[in-house]
Amino acid sequence: GSWQPPKRFEGNIYTIKGTSGTLYYDAKKKRIEKVFAENDGKPVETLFTYNADNSLKSMKVVVSADGVEAVVLTEVFRLRNSTNFPDKLFEF
Repeated sequence: GSWQPPKRFEGNIYTIKGTSGTLYYDAKKKRIEKVFAENDGKPVETLFTYNADNSLKSMKVVVSADGVEAVVLTEVFRLRNSTNFPDKLFEF
């Protein structure tokens, strides 16, 4: 998609709006804090947490629809680079 130039939200946090949603970026810590989007008119918020060495620790996705809230928490125990995976895994 296309992205607009960053705009200061508060403190070190900037918002970057795109065709798929809005990204909240911490310029001081150099990481994405949150992504907000709408899917079929329903709000979808993804929150990121990081460990002490600034590596991704978890992603929490919250979707609200018709008064019901669904939460999915993904915890990252080992973060690896895609070069460690054989190309065969990505052949469909």
